[in-house]
Amino acid sequence: MGFPGAVGIDFVHTPGRSVGCTRISMRAGRIPPMHVANSRVHTADCMRRVKLSPDMMEPSPEVVTAAVVDALTRILAHTCRELGKAGHPSTAAQLAAEGWSLLRDDYPDDAERLNGAMHFLSRMEQKLEAEQRQAQMEAAMHTEDRIIDVRPETPRVRHEIIFDQFAALAPGTAYVLVNDHDPKPLWYQFDAEHKGEFTWDALEEGPEVWRVRIGRTAAR
Repeated sequence: MGFPGAVGIDFVHTPGRSVGCTRISMRAGRIPPMHVANSRVHTADCMRRVKLSPDMMEPSPEVVTAAVVDALTRILAHTCRELGKAGHPSTAAQLAAEGWSLLRDDYPDDAERLNGAMHFLSRMEQKLEAEQRQAQMEAAMHTEDRIIDVRPETPRVRHEIIFDQFAALAPGTAYVLVNDHDPKPLWYQFDAEHKGEFTWDALEEGPEVWRVRIGRTAAR
């Protein structure tokens, strides 16, 4: 395919396989780069992965579209990974998922590239959440929050202690509850009786010890 005054591209093809350009000859000057997601890509680069019949010298509009989609998918996958590394894996995964949804029917190979990016971002998000929980736990250890360890007590006594200690909290203060099982049901009890009046920050989540910082919201 010839782009006037810019570039000539010749293709070769093996039936059933995507192939790239065998030659790119510059006829005059240089094609201006496109700026997408902080990456630079030349128009000729968009023509690399295409499907052609053996005797075709000029690709069809569908082939050009497929080549552009492939190039932009690579840019999107790379950008999402970099966004995740910058501390925003959840946002990056959502963007990758939107791209995957658009591509999966007509461009399954490109969609699979974004699927791989989503798996990478999911692992990164889990790691980031673990680091945040650890930081919260360490921060709680350096405050003057009281530690309320109810593990030696019976279930009924545990609830009395937990709610009595909450009732004694001044606005803006908290205590750290230590338990031997997931205290999530307790959150629903607090939400039923003290909706909008308490804070709940998980500091450690098993498998043997659970720690949660329960606070009273500051007075308005």
